[in-house]
Amino acid sequence: DLGCGIGGTLKHLYEKRGYAWELFGVCSSSKEERIAVLNLPLAVDVVALDYHDVSLTERFYPLHGVYAVESLCQSWDRPQVLTNVWHALVPGGVFLVLDAMLDGDVHHAGGLLKLYEDVRAGFHVPDLYEVPLMTRLVNAGFEVEKELDFTPNVAESIFDSAGRAIYRDGTNCIPLRTQLHGLACAGMAGLLAHKRLRYTLTIARKPIDADTQAE
Repeated sequence: DLGCGIGGTLKHLYEKRGYAWELFGVCSSSKEERIAVLNLPLAVDVVALDYHDVSLTERFYPLHGVYAVESLCQSWDRPQVLTNVWHALVPGGVFLVLDAMLDGDVHHAGGLLKLYEDVRAGFHVPDLYEVPLMTRLVNAGFEVEKELDFTPNVAESIFDSAGRAIYRDGTNCIPLRTQLHGLACAGMAGLLAHKRLRYTLTIARKPIDADTQAE
């Protein structure tokens, strides 16, 4: 799990497939690591590590699968992260990315740019794949197998989050960081309402005949 946070998805996978899979998680801080260790069985290994660091490959190779749920968007150098993942995978290994992505132009669309800026500031992301993820994956050597639209699965929760944020921010004195997060939630809903946002599962694979470190 590339960006496992406190280990929620890893815990779910362990309960479903722990008997068959060896699971690892990479989180972004020692605080997250401590909480994840408390939340997860001892059999699941979690480490705080910058996923831009080449030591990601050295620590985890060989992997049969890597997934990133709402975490790759936070990267300031996605080509480097994708290179690390590519080298950590065995030939034929799968990389799954589930994330929100721009769907159309927002830089020349009036008020939509402000919504987008609120999303970036509140969620601490450099962008929402202004260079399409598929392009990045192909350039990194992956074969992209599928792009599945998950927007209908999450649209209701995005609008619910925005509604709660607007109500809370409008009626309570809250810290600036929480205010920015609330504006980001509202920005996501606004972009989605204007059909400039989609939530996508991208499935890519390292070519079966790719040169690896196995030799």
